[in-house]
Amino acid sequence: MAEMVRSVKAVPSLRQRQGSQNTDYRLELDVSKLRAIDVGTIYRSLRKGREDRGDSPGAADFYYGEMEMRRAHLRGEIRRHFLQRELKACTAMSVEYAVLFLYWLLSGYSLRAWRAIAALVILILVSALIFEYFGFIHEHGRISFAESVISTVRVVVNLQSGQFTRLTSIGQAQEVIVRVVGVALLGLAVLAVRGRVKR
Repeated sequence: MAEMVRSVKAVPSLRQRQGSQNTDYRLELDVSKLRAIDVGTIYRSLRKGREDRGDSPGAADFYYGEMEMRRAHLRGEIRRHFLQRELKACTAMSVEYAVLFLYWLLSGYSLRAWRAIAALVILILVSALIFEYFGFIHEHGRISFAESVISTVRVVVNLQSGQFTRLTSIGQAQEVIVRVVGVALLGLAVLAVRGRVKR
């Protein structure tokens, strides 16, 4: 961090101009030399300071910035490893970046409740359409879309099996997807809402 410091200079304060011996010091950084990981470290320190003071809203803002800098750092490292043909490191970082990207997209790092709720609603509606047309073995006619939505919601909120009967292979695969992804999205939504209520 030392090489990023451009200059440290004393700036006379109002009290000093009035005869006080106190002096305010201003630390000037050369921001052109700051990397994303350095900014993320600063955000992390600021977040911990806010948490120690019990300032949840301020800590949440710095956490969001910290995660954004982490994602930006990974993006740069992936590009660097790719250009250097270091495919193993590039692949590992790409997986981590994909997880962070989905975490941001689906819940805003557990700080944007509406994203998780919207993703959950989309999952339910799309899954209901798949179940309606491809998921069930139809013996007495196709079930309605409303019934498919209700059944899909039951799968999301209830971890017990047996909500669907006589499923096709597509329906069985879709049921597994709904159980795993639906519960994950529901958890993210609860965390985001809980964090918002606390703030």
